[in-house]
Amino acid sequence: MTELAELLLKVTKRLRKGKASPAFVLAAVAAAFALAFVTAGGTGSSDAGETPPRELGGIAVGSHCKRLGFDGQEVGAEKIYCQSPVDLKAACKREWATAVDIKIENGPYSGRCVDAAGVDVGDISDMLGHCRETLKGVRPEQILAEPVPGERWHCRLLLDLKAVCAGQHNVEAVKAANVNGTWRCYGTED
Repeated sequence: MTELAELLLKVTKRLRKGKASPAFVLAAVAAAFALAFVTAGGTGSSDAGETPPRELGGIAVGSHCKRLGFDGQEVGAEKIYCQSPVDLKAACKREWATAVDIKIENGPYSGRCVDAAGVDVGDISDMLGHCRETLKGVRPEQILAEPVPGERWHCRLLLDLKAVCAGQHNVEAVKAANVNGTWRCYGTED
Protein backbone atom coordinates (compact mmCIF):
# COMPACT_ATOMS: atom_id res chain seq x y z
CA MET A 1 0.00 0.00 0.00
CA THR A 2 1.36 3.45 -0.86
CA GLU A 3 2.10 6.08 1.77
CA LEU A 4 -0.77 8.23 0.45
CA ALA A 5 -3.27 5.36 0.64
CA GLU A 6 -2.12 4.50 4.18
CA LEU A 7 -2.51 8.11 5.27
CA LEU A 8 -6.00 8.38 3.78
CA LEU A 9 -7.03 5.09 5.40
CA LYS A 10 -5.82 6.37 8.80
CA VAL A 11 -7.76 9.64 8.40
CA THR A 12 -10.90 7.77 7.33
CA LYS A 13 -10.74 5.45 10.35
CA ARG A 14 -10.34 8.39 12.74
CA LEU A 15 -13.22 10.28 11.10
CA ARG A 16 -15.53 7.27 11.40
CA LYS A 17 -14.66 6.89 15.08
CA GLY A 18 -15.21 10.62 15.66
CA LYS A 19 -11.63 11.00 16.90
CA ALA A 20 -10.30 13.32 14.22
CA SER A 21 -9.68 16.87 15.39
CA PRO A 22 -9.79 19.69 12.83
CA ALA A 23 -6.02 20.11 13.27
CA PHE A 24 -5.43 16.41 12.52
CA VAL A 25 -7.62 16.49 9.40
CA LEU A 26 -5.91 19.67 8.16
CA ALA A 27 -2.45 18.19 8.75
CA ALA A 28 -3.46 14.95 7.00
CA VAL A 29 -4.84 16.81 3.99
CA ALA A 30 -1.67 18.90 3.75
CA ALA A 31 0.46 15.75 3.98
CA ALA A 32 -1.67 14.05 1.30
CA PHE A 33 -1.16 16.99 -1.04
CA ALA A 34 2.58 16.98 -0.35
CA LEU A 35 2.79 13.23 -1.01
CA ALA A 36 0.77 13.61 -4.21
CA PHE A 37 3.09 16.46 -5.29
CA VAL A 38 6.21 14.39 -4.67
CA THR A 39 4.67 11.31 -6.31
CA ALA A 40 3.88 13.39 -9.41
CA GLY A 41 7.57 14.25 -9.72
CA GLY A 42 7.35 17.59 -7.94
CA THR A 43 5.62 19.29 -10.85
CA GLY A 44 2.12 19.44 -9.40
CA SER A 45 0.84 18.02 -12.69
CA SER A 46 -0.94 14.75 -13.24
CA ASP A 47 0.30 12.16 -15.71
CA ALA A 48 -2.46 13.21 -18.11
CA GLY A 49 -0.98 16.71 -18.36
CA GLU A 50 -4.08 18.36 -16.86
CA THR A 51 -3.85 21.82 -15.35
CA PRO A 52 -4.94 21.86 -11.69
CA PRO A 53 -8.15 23.79 -11.02
CA ARG A 54 -7.70 27.51 -10.40
CA GLU A 55 -9.84 29.03 -7.62
CA LEU A 56 -12.08 31.75 -9.01
CA GLY A 57 -13.78 32.75 -5.77
CA GLY A 58 -16.95 32.12 -3.87
CA ILE A 59 -20.53 31.76 -5.02
CA ALA A 60 -22.63 34.86 -4.27
CA VAL A 61 -25.72 32.79 -3.49
CA GLY A 62 -27.73 35.49 -1.72
CA SER A 63 -27.53 38.05 -4.50
CA HIS A 64 -28.11 35.37 -7.15
CA CYS A 65 -31.28 34.17 -5.40
CA LYS A 66 -32.58 37.72 -4.87
CA ARG A 67 -32.02 38.51 -8.56
CA LEU A 68 -34.26 35.53 -9.40
CA GLY A 69 -37.01 36.79 -7.07
CA PHE A 70 -36.37 34.63 -3.99
CA ASP A 71 -36.14 35.91 -0.41
CA GLY A 72 -33.28 33.69 0.71
CA GLN A 73 -31.42 30.44 0.35
CA GLU A 74 -30.70 27.12 2.00
CA VAL A 75 -27.06 26.14 1.71
CA GLY A 76 -26.24 22.49 2.30
CA ALA A 77 -23.21 20.27 1.99
CA GLU A 78 -24.42 18.81 -1.32
CA LYS A 79 -26.90 21.34 -2.73
CA ILE A 80 -27.99 24.96 -2.60
CA TYR A 81 -31.60 26.06 -2.98
CA CYS A 82 -33.02 29.52 -3.51
CA GLN A 83 -36.25 29.75 -1.55
CA SER A 84 -39.10 32.00 -0.45
CA PRO A 85 -41.88 31.26 2.01
CA VAL A 86 -45.29 30.80 0.39
CA ASP A 87 -47.88 33.46 1.18
CA LEU A 88 -50.58 30.94 2.12
CA LYS A 89 -53.34 33.57 2.11
CA ALA A 90 -52.41 34.54 -1.45
CA ALA A 91 -52.34 30.86 -2.44
CA CYS A 92 -55.88 30.45 -1.04
CA LYS A 93 -57.12 33.56 -2.84
CA ARG A 94 -55.62 32.27 -6.10
CA GLU A 95 -57.78 29.13 -5.89
CA TRP A 96 -60.87 30.38 -4.08
CA ALA A 97 -62.46 33.74 -4.95
CA THR A 98 -64.14 34.03 -1.52
CA ALA A 99 -61.08 32.99 0.53
CA VAL A 100 -59.59 35.62 2.84
CA ASP A 101 -57.49 33.53 5.23
CA ILE A 102 -56.13 30.06 5.95
CA LYS A 103 -56.47 27.92 9.06
CA ILE A 104 -53.76 25.37 9.78
CA GLU A 105 -54.66 22.66 12.27
CA ASN A 106 -51.85 20.14 12.19
CA GLY A 107 -48.86 20.67 9.92
CA PRO A 108 -48.38 22.03 6.42
CA TYR A 109 -50.81 19.62 4.75
CA SER A 110 -53.76 20.53 7.01
CA GLY A 111 -54.37 24.10 5.80
CA ARG A 112 -57.94 25.00 4.90
CA CYS A 113 -58.93 28.21 3.12
CA VAL A 114 -61.75 30.13 4.82
CA ASP A 115 -64.03 33.01 3.83
CA ALA A 116 -64.70 36.23 5.81
CA ALA A 117 -67.15 34.38 8.07
CA GLY A 118 -64.55 31.70 8.85
CA VAL A 119 -66.36 29.08 6.76
CA ASP A 120 -64.17 26.46 5.08
CA VAL A 121 -64.13 26.96 1.28
CA GLY A 122 -61.49 24.33 0.41
CA ASP A 123 -57.81 23.55 0.48
CA ILE A 124 -54.88 24.60 -1.68
CA SER A 125 -54.63 21.98 -4.39
CA ASP A 126 -52.02 23.68 -6.59
CA MET A 127 -49.19 25.02 -4.42
CA LEU A 128 -46.74 24.46 -7.27
CA GLY A 129 -48.92 26.55 -9.61
CA HIS A 130 -48.90 29.36 -7.04
CA CYS A 131 -45.09 29.22 -6.82
CA ARG A 132 -44.75 29.23 -10.60
CA GLU A 133 -46.99 32.30 -10.94
CA THR A 134 -45.18 34.12 -8.13
CA LEU A 135 -41.64 33.60 -9.46
CA LYS A 136 -41.66 35.00 -12.97
CA GLY A 137 -37.84 35.14 -13.45
CA VAL A 138 -37.36 31.35 -13.33
CA ARG A 139 -38.34 28.67 -15.84
CA PRO A 140 -41.54 27.13 -14.39
CA GLU A 141 -40.32 23.54 -14.71
CA GLN A 142 -37.40 24.31 -12.37
CA ILE A 143 -39.56 25.52 -9.47
CA LEU A 144 -40.45 23.29 -6.53
CA ALA A 145 -43.11 23.73 -3.83
CA GLU A 146 -42.09 21.94 -0.65
CA PRO A 147 -43.12 21.87 3.00
CA VAL A 148 -40.49 22.93 5.51
CA PRO A 149 -40.34 22.26 9.25
CA GLY A 150 -43.26 23.83 11.05
CA GLU A 151 -46.47 24.82 9.31
CA ARG A 152 -44.82 26.43 6.28
CA TRP A 153 -44.33 25.89 2.59
CA HIS A 154 -41.52 27.29 0.47
CA CYS A 155 -41.17 27.91 -3.24
CA ARG A 156 -37.71 26.58 -4.09
CA LEU A 157 -35.18 26.31 -6.89
CA LEU A 158 -32.27 23.83 -6.86
CA LEU A 159 -29.30 25.81 -8.15
CA ASP A 160 -27.11 24.53 -10.97
CA LEU A 161 -23.89 25.54 -9.21
CA LYS A 162 -21.74 25.08 -12.30
CA ALA A 163 -23.96 27.53 -14.21
CA VAL A 164 -23.94 29.99 -11.30
CA CYS A 165 -20.10 29.86 -11.16
CA ALA A 166 -19.85 30.31 -14.93
CA GLY A 167 -22.13 33.35 -14.84
CA GLN A 168 -20.61 35.01 -11.81
CA HIS A 169 -17.00 34.54 -12.89
CA ASN A 170 -17.52 34.81 -16.67
CA VAL A 171 -15.73 31.51 -17.33
CA GLU A 172 -17.13 28.49 -19.16
CA ALA A 173 -14.87 25.70 -17.86
CA VAL A 174 -15.82 25.71 -14.18
CA LYS A 175 -16.82 23.48 -11.33
CA ALA A 176 -18.23 24.19 -7.89
CA ALA A 177 -17.00 22.51 -4.72
CA ASN A 178 -17.89 22.69 -1.05
CA VAL A 179 -14.61 23.23 0.77
CA ASN A 180 -14.87 23.13 4.55
CA GLY A 181 -18.49 24.29 4.45
CA THR A 182 -17.92 27.11 1.94
CA TRP A 183 -18.97 26.80 -1.69
CA ARG A 184 -16.20 27.89 -4.10
CA CYS A 185 -15.84 28.12 -7.89
CA TYR A 186 -12.87 26.65 -9.74
CA GLY A 187 -11.79 27.02 -13.36
CA THR A 188 -9.31 25.16 -15.50
CA GLU A 189 -8.68 27.79 -18.17
CA ASP A 190 -6.44 30.83 -17.73
